[in-house]
Amino acid sequence: MAQYFYVRVSTLDQNSERQFGAADALGVPLECIFHEKLSGKTCSGHSY
Repeated sequence: MAQYFYVRVSTLDQNSERQFGAADALGVPLECIFHEKLSGKTCSGHSY
């Protein structure tokens, strides 16, 4: 079964390297890591 990992930081100034390191330590392949940089401040408030 494939493992997936979600990396998220709230601002462009934040560094996601520590989260990528955690994914690597778990053996998650790079193609199974999803990464985004966005703020909850800009969320339109719709339900997910």
